[in-house]
Amino acid sequence: MNRPEARENMMIIAFQMGVNKDFDPDSEYHYFKDVDPGTQGEYMERCFSLLCSKKEEIDREISSHCRQWTLERMPQTDLAILRVAVCELMYMDDVPEGASINEAVELAKKYSDVNSPSYINGILGRIAAERRKSADIEK
Repeated sequence: MNRPEARENMMIIAFQMGVNKDFDPDSEYHYFKDVDPGTQGEYMERCFSLLCSKKEEIDREISSHCRQWTLERMPQTDLAILRVAVCELMYMDDVPEGASINEAVELAKKYSDVNSPSYINGILGRIAAERRKSADIEK
């Protein structure tokens, strides 16, 4: 499995977690039992753990950058894509920002409606810009 496939699998798992309202780290086996992560096991386990432990922070970040949407009104597929990408942007410094955003947009093209890719790109672009600005201020 390569990284884009691992992201796609994590988006699917994040979707299931959201629908089931199950962000319990002890549920990892349930979500991974049919997935062979291959060389991406560390990435997937870390992403899963962060989605469980940092869900509130991730959702707050998404919510603060949404225009005219609440998380409750957002399509579950879009929310799952955003959760994985924002998890990477906020907590996985070894993942390139551009890769997170571009692959989230590609997932939206594959799984969401025609408006989702640009909406997701906008949200992630605003989050990334804010994070870069904060990092510059800290220097």
